Amino acid sequence: GVTDLVTHAGYMPENPHDPKYPEIITALKYLVRKCKQNGQYFLFETGQETPVTLLRVMQDIGFDNVGINLDPANLVMVTGDDPVVAVHNLKDYIVHTHAKDGRNITPPTATERPTYIELPLGEGGVDFPAYLKALDEIGYKGFLTIEREIEDNTADIHKAAAFLRGLIG
Repeated sequence: GVTDLVTHAGYMPENPHDPKYPEIITALKYLVRKCKQNGQYFLFETGQETPVTLLRVMQDIGFDNVGINLDPANLVMVTGDDPVVAVHNLKDYIVHTHAKDGRNITPPTATERPTYIELPLGEGGVDFPAYLKALDEIGYKGFLTIEREIEDNTADIHKAAAFLRGLIG
């Protein structure tokens, strides 16, 4: 009964000429083919790679059962990408989206991953009014899944729901 497999596929090279890139595409094609045989979608969660890289990877995989679980906070925290721009660039692939917020502390370098902090919804770097407007502009009708990755998240989840209700109406 599972229709969607959502995952971070691991850090994929931004450069398609990287020697590891063809191996990654081969492995992903295997997984995506298995999902297709099962009648499932294989969804990449945004955040470890730029939206441009994910779009290229999905096109290089070449199956019609690939898509995106768009996590706006991961983009802000990890890759430094604008979630609103990502919505428009990935519009044909967005199947799910998270409602999560955070802030980048130090940007990535050639040798080190970025540092970041996840924050309660509305307190980080995601412009939620603009993000929700972009989702509306592309006709997104799916869920906004609140994600809060702390041990005792109940209060923050209730706060996030109230925050979203205030924006959506």
